[in-house]
Amino acid sequence: MCAPDRTRHWCKSRADGAIARPRDCSLAWVITPFKTNRRSPAQEHHSQVRRFFDETIIQNYVCSELQTCVCRWEDRHTSRYNRTAMKRTERHHLKENELRTFARHARETVDSRRRESTVLIVLLVVVGAIAAGYFGWREHVRTKAHALLAEAMTVQDARIGPPPAPGTPAAGLYFPTERERWQAALTKFKIAADAYPSSDAGIYARYQEAALSLALGSPTGAAAAYQRVIAGNGDGFYGQMARLGLAEAQARAGQYDQAINAFKELAQRKDGPLPVDGILMQLGRTYLEAGKRADAQQTFNRLVEEYPESPFTADAKRELDTLKKT
Repeated sequence: MCAPDRTRHWCKSRADGAIARPRDCSLAWVITPFKTNRRSPAQEHHSQVRRFFDETIIQNYVCSELQTCVCRWEDRHTSRYNRTAMKRTERHHLKENELRTFARHARETVDSRRRESTVLIVLLVVVGAIAAGYFGWREHVRTKAHALLAEAMTVQDARIGPPPAPGTPAAGLYFPTERERWQAALTKFKIAADAYPSSDAGIYARYQEAALSLALGSPTGAAAAYQRVIAGNGDGFYGQMARLGLAEAQARAGQYDQAINAFKELAQRKDGPLPVDGILMQLGRTYLEAGKRADAQQTFNRLVEEYPESPFTADAKRELDTLKKT
């Protein structure tokens, strides 16, 4: 126990926590025992150490859990990435394998058919050379044929008249008479047609040869030339014109039945390139030359009725008036 103090204060009496009141209290030496909250330094140190260890354990646990979550996330995404990369790599390998397989098969096929391929290439080269040579030759023929045709047409269009006066410059090619010009043009057209008979220029030259032969009074030569045009051009434009010229040549030669049949056949082709009204006019005149007046009158009446606006209608009406008067 501690000695009493005259002043008012509390004092610790014992180590067990009992507190003594001052002596001036009404109840002297009344002991009121209670637990104090104050800790000793050792306890405080122990508490701090324990709290430090608790916090360290919690921090380590939290860090461990966080590290585990991060590792799981990394593993999951790494696994997904690895799967994607593996799929991409596998596709790439598959493509490479397909290409290698295709290349190997192609190489094997080429090796097995090398001889056939060589023969095929040689044939292609030969065919190409032949085609190039053919087209080159055809162009050469076409050029030469047109050159000969141009010479013949120059003669056909030459001037008719007397020679130029002495001392005056020449005015180009000329002929004294039209018959001489026709004869010279006929010769040129025949040369072009004989040189290149199957070309377009040759067929046209043959047609002009036939027309000039008919104009010069040689229906037999004209008929032969027209038949060659028909054989070369068939149902083409010049083939149709040659059929019309052949019928006229036959009529000039006195072969009226053949000419009439040819004109009648051409008159039935209303969708052809030849004018039907002109054919009917030629047919009517051929009937007159053959002495078939009734057939001629019927043909002229058909022309007037079916083609009233035709330029041949006036001629047909004059022929009808002549037939009525006689």
